[in-house]
Amino acid sequence: MNSINSSYISPISHTEILIIRHLTVQTAAEATGYNIQYLLRLLRAGKIDVVKVGQVWLIKMTSLHNFLIHIETIVDRRCGLRNLNNEETSHIISSC
Repeated sequence: MNSINSSYISPISHTEILIIRHLTVQTAAEATGYNIQYLLRLLRAGKIDVVKVGQVWLIKMTSLHNFLIHIETIVDRRCGLRNLNNEETSHIISSC
């Protein structure tokens, strides 16, 4: 007879779901090479989708992924990615 505890899987909390699908602005800045203030400007302008939890802005990973792809297609490179190596870029893109 199986015990109840061995087959029980704990439900994922809302906080855990947010953490899985979102990045803090600091983490996104480290991963992309963008300045934190630039990312805050993008999210205030609505170019990146975010969720605000208390005082913390969480950037949706799919939105950041779409923004990075969009930036790669622009000919004007003034707003392009900086200080990235391919490993960091592929990590962001593959995790979406």
